[in-house]
Amino acid sequence: MTGQADQRTKNMVHYPSGVATNPQDLSTYIDTLRADVDTLAAVTTHVTADSAFGTDNRLLRSDSTLRKAQASAVTVDDSGNASGIVNQTMTGYLDVAEIAAPSSPAADTARVYAADSSGTTKLYYKRSDGTAVEVAAVSALGMVLLTSGSVSAATLDIPLGAYTAYRGIVVELYQCIPATDGSILQCLFSTDNGSSFIGSGYNYIGFSTADDGNGYGQFSGSAAIINLTSATAGHKVGNGANEGYNGTIKILGWQATAIWPRITHQGYYISNAATPEGIMTTGGGSNETAQDMTALRFQFDSGNIVANYALYGLA
Repeated sequence: MTGQADQRTKNMVHYPSGVATNPQDLSTYIDTLRADVDTLAAVTTHVTADSAFGTDNRLLRSDSTLRKAQASAVTVDDSGNASGIVNQTMTGYLDVAEIAAPSSPAADTARVYAADSSGTTKLYYKRSDGTAVEVAAVSALGMVLLTSGSVSAATLDIPLGAYTAYRGIVVELYQCIPATDGSILQCLFSTDNGSSFIGSGYNYIGFSTADDGNGYGQFSGSAAIINLTSATAGHKVGNGANEGYNGTIKILGWQATAIWPRITHQGYYISNAATPEGIMTTGGGSNETAQDMTALRFQFDSGNIVANYALYGLA
């Protein structure tokens, strides 16, 4: 028995793993090892190691069935910039850190980024013309909030030169109250982005209807300014805390130089009547010189203007 056991031990083959087996199993082991070598060769066919790494920067794609890898169309450079992604599907959310406003993208491209706005992180996109637009400010009607604010001064001046990408401009005035009770809300145009304002050559027409059914027209074919509210005594804009004007002023084709620059408007205000009344007003006006309009001025005919405003662009 001892002799037979020694003979079996001599016939055992020890693999690198340290496991011993009979010689007849050696062919199976070799076949398995050959398959592993073939797989490794297939993988390394497309990948080579080199001390001088190239600048191709392509990410690898793998095939789990064939156990192969090849370069993809996606590249990532040393700074972490990725390119080559055509369509992307994801489940979950995307974190976008605040950055300074980036440079303008190439033509027919929008560049999305997050930036700080008075202590709040907001999402923006920059168009190829350099215009930055807050994403949340784009409405379903194609109106983009361009700027907003409040004023308490002799005039409210709104330059338009930075918004040439828009086909139209809409100004919303609200809680617009004159410092002097019984004032007329008025409008002037500029052709030099607000450095100066045209003081002659306007025409306008408007109609105001009070809550008692009475109507008050305002019109002129040659004026130094456009009246937006009634000039009839006792039916002008009141300056009580619960009075003032709310309304919309719209400009279309404001960059055209071949037509008279013009506005249309619609609003509602509480008058300075002894018994304050609600008055609805609508109308329009222009300046009778063919030129573009690059700024608007709003003021009352007496005293300061106190108002909130929002400026929208029509995309």
